[in-house]
Amino acid sequence: MRKSPRTGAPAQASVAAAFRAAKEFENNGEYEKAASALADFWPGVGHHPQTESLSPRDRAELLLHAGVLTSWLGERETAGAQQLAQGLISESIQLFQELSLPEKVAEAQTDLEICRWRQHGHTWSLAAALEGWGIEQARRGEQATALEALTRAASISEARGDSESAGRALLTLIEELKTSQSSRELRQFYARADRLLGDTDNRETLKRLRAAARSVTAVEGRDSTEGELRIPFEEEVRKCESSLIKRALDEANGSVTRAARILGLTHQGLCYIINHRHKSLLAARAPIRVRRKSLMKKKQ
Repeated sequence: MRKSPRTGAPAQASVAAAFRAAKEFENNGEYEKAASALADFWPGVGHHPQTESLSPRDRAELLLHAGVLTSWLGERETAGAQQLAQGLISESIQLFQELSLPEKVAEAQTDLEICRWRQHGHTWSLAAALEGWGIEQARRGEQATALEALTRAASISEARGDSESAGRALLTLIEELKTSQSSRELRQFYARADRLLGDTDNRETLKRLRAAARSVTAVEGRDSTEGELRIPFEEEVRKCESSLIKRALDEANGSVTRAARILGLTHQGLCYIINHRHKSLLAARAPIRVRRKSLMKKKQ
């Protein structure tokens, strides 16, 4: 480990490099390699990190990494590993709070919640647990923690190949945090959710996707008055609406009746929307079948 020639403390570059490497390994689930990356500062599970020569910010980062790795590596090998992990992460939270770093506090609080989930048994999926906790935090006014929990829930589901759950977690994020996020951030979350839910035929999910599109455009309309954007509100609503209708028609092989059912609309309602607001989609619908008149005359 390189040290500063004047102070004998670890060089800032080597500390930052160790933390970056550890974080990358953690994100990939390679926890043993993450622990090895921190070997100059942390002997391993069951030991307290060597923080004396580090800056307050680096001490907090090291405590957080050590807590996360203790939770994952010590579960089967060290008695009381989750309690040890929670203690280390709690120390990091206190330091991050003293340093006025709310985003790092939110990250650490989410990792602390994961420790508690592991301690009390895997009765339901981690992603679902984080989504539920994120909703709870949002409704308590803890927006930063809710944002971290919900984005982490989406990422966990996506990494496991569960696109449907990942997309729904992002819809939850939009629903719960639409008043605290910028239009640019919400549009990014919506675009990601739209991509993840591209193959869904779940009627309730599609209704939530439509509602999320309207929420995003409403926020864009709000932000445009503050000088952030200059995008016509109704135009953006029509774009999102057109995208959803096109997807429903593709899924229904052009059948307006089936597409309306997918979108939660009536047949007549969807026909009206296509004919009056989205004439470019007329080619996407199946040809209209004209009913033949009966050759039998009605009795007078």
